[in-house]
Amino acid sequence: SVAHLPFSSITGQGHVFDKEYFDGGTYYNDQRESTDNYGITINRLATDPGDRIQDIFQNQAQSNGFIWPSDLTNFEGCTLNAAMCCWVQDRQAGDNNGNCATPYDENCVDADPADNTDICYVDMSRAPASSRTSDGFSLFEGEEEGDSHCHGFAWDEDPSDESALFKGNNLFYVSFYDHLQQRGYVRNVPGAPMCGCVEQMAVVTRADCTEISTSETVEFSFNDQNDLSATISDLELEFNACQGKNNNNNDLAAYVERLVDEGRISEEKKEVFYETVVGETYCREAIDSFLDEEGLASKPACRGSYPSECGCEEVNQQDYTGTVSVTRSGRTCQRWDEQTPQQHSRTRRNFPDAYLSENYCRNPDNEPGGAWCYTTDP
Repeated sequence: SVAHLPFSSITGQGHVFDKEYFDGGTYYNDQRESTDNYGITINRLATDPGDRIQDIFQNQAQSNGFIWPSDLTNFEGCTLNAAMCCWVQDRQAGDNNGNCATPYDENCVDADPADNTDICYVDMSRAPASSRTSDGFSLFEGEEEGDSHCHGFAWDEDPSDESALFKGNNLFYVSFYDHLQQRGYVRNVPGAPMCGCVEQMAVVTRADCTEISTSETVEFSFNDQNDLSATISDLELEFNACQGKNNNNNDLAAYVERLVDEGRISEEKKEVFYETVVGETYCREAIDSFLDEEGLASKPACRGSYPSECGCEEVNQQDYTGTVSVTRSGRTCQRWDEQTPQQHSRTRRNFPDAYLSENYCRNPDNEPGGAWCYTTDP
């Protein structure tokens, strides 16, 4: 066994404060450094709460466990064995993260974090205690959401594994130390928690990732009834970028893939995880799937449009989403994500809203002849 400290001891300000913080509120998120009418610095968050967070990191987080805050609805359940935070503002200058700069009153009023993801949509029914509503949604098509930054972690289904045993420490590191104190990242995507179980969060394309490694001394002893017990001492925790599948590191989805391959998280959980972290360039499909589930549909490109069958002649079949994968002459289409035998620039990254999947005919660049494809002919 190992001693665990209550998570509430981090802020020391109570349940309501902690809940509001993880929803993107409290002065931790709302205030930024400024100067008063006399030129005196106020709201220096590097001091409050910065000094407290730094002290906890140095003296507690690397040598003692933190109890997972399951009393906060943001972290209740976590059925996918993963949690993450997403921030939309930067309020700290001089740390080489985000674009907040001095003087604060001029260059940090509405500063952005380093952009590492795209927000696809927010389904407010996922986290009603955070959104303060039982229903509603927001769509962020194209680049409408602005710069945002997501970072998460995942853990083994075995509660005795170090990734599960110290997931409270990982939450402290990701949310309080690495991003609030070190980078100054704050505020939530509107309608979603700032931090929470993955299944409660905004739907995004990707997230960075931190994993924990431990070293400790284990002492075994018997009591008077000859019952064996184990005590952990000299515990040392290290926080590192996740080592993901196929050497895709610092990537939450790749880390989940690795845990699945190692039998530590189920394939079923991974599939549901991908409903929230959908993959780079897959926002368009995620939004369309959500609208379909809600009984809604995207605005058609023309009257009487049937994108899955033919697409509109008026837009040269740019809206076509069907599964035809041969040319009019019967030649097999090449996959859009492959560069042989034909090298090309019509990739999902360059055309994220063009539905470039498998080897299906598409028209990403509005060719006048309608939907087309590269062929597998050399």
